[in-house]
Amino acid sequence: MVDAQAADGSNPSTEPDAYISLPALRLSPRSGSELEGGAHDVIVRPHDFNLNADAIGDANVTGEGNWELTLDGAVVDTLGTTSITLENLAEGEHTILASLRNNDGTPLATPVEASGTFTIMPPAAEPPSVGGSTVPTALLAGLSVLAVLLLGSGGMLVQRHSKI
Repeated sequence: MVDAQAADGSNPSTEPDAYISLPALRLSPRSGSELEGGAHDVIVRPHDFNLNADAIGDANVTGEGNWELTLDGAVVDTLGTTSITLENLAEGEHTILASLRNNDGTPLATPVEASGTFTIMPPAAEPPSVGGSTVPTALLAGLSVLAVLLLGSGGMLVQRHSKI
């Protein structure tokens, strides 16, 4: 591990279990994601930290607490579960920040956060309709060409057969 440092700035241990006591956090959706409009789940996966919804506001317990979700700079909620569903997000870029908190809502002594930026894409354009059909015109054109080719080759087979 060249150039690696532990959370306190020291050189990390090479022991396989040396990082078990350091909380970490993963966040979904991943940064750079492009999502369609609608409802989207924000999911956290804490490591070496237990989320406890029943202890929000209680006395602090080492390695236990909740997380706070911030969307575009505004606090959305404090949660003791691993996910929340965001609905009716406007099109465009959004930034989420998840930070682990003690039971009483204060940040951990060594802050543990994960953030990401994702984009809500505009809805896909409806395909043009042909005569009340919702079948795209390109598909209809392709099927027409295929029908002509099949009919043409069938006629050649009939002609060949009659020559024999």
